[in-house]
Amino acid sequence: FKCDWRSDVCSSDLEADLKLRGPGELLGQQQSGAMKLRFGDLAEDLPLIRQARESLPEAGIVHTLHEYLPICHRNGQMVRVADGERCLEASPRRCHQCFPEHSEAEFRRRKRSILSSFSHVDLFIAPSRFLLERYVDWGISRRRIRLEEYGRQPFAAPVPLQSSRARNRIGYFGQLNHFKGVDVLLKEIGRAHV
Repeated sequence: FKCDWRSDVCSSDLEADLKLRGPGELLGQQQSGAMKLRFGDLAEDLPLIRQARESLPEAGIVHTLHEYLPICHRNGQMVRVADGERCLEASPRRCHQCFPEHSEAEFRRRKRSILSSFSHVDLFIAPSRFLLERYVDWGISRRRIRLEEYGRQPFAAPVPLQSSRARNRIGYFGQLNHFKGVDVLLKEIGRAHV
């Protein structure tokens, strides 16, 4: 897998690499073109990017931007605390207004720390133009972010299975937090099975 964001050249054969070498390890010896790194806790997980760069200096590090957690201290929601309005500009002043218990200097340090870890990433993938623009506004160079609309090209719908048995399947994609309504979904599923 090779990616040079400076010249906008990015080529890969990830599926062939995955078949050839398997899923790989984050900081082990087994490498692969398909490595998933999910952040659960920014403070604990961001140093993994730096660690990966130090352990594998020649490896291309690609990070998919799924949400705004690095930008917004309010669980990545980009919503103002006082009035519930959308927040399109994360600045130390505005963040301090939402969280007065933290100084503007603390928010500047938070941003610097996250951007420092992100400096080890070769390429970011953004699933939407809106998300891409928020990260550009926040300080990541546009040339380091590729837009890939929700990760995949459209594909043909699968042929429906012929079955007389009723099938109930529900998929949930997104962060598991109280802002996303997972609790409502689970409560309704529980009621449906009663």
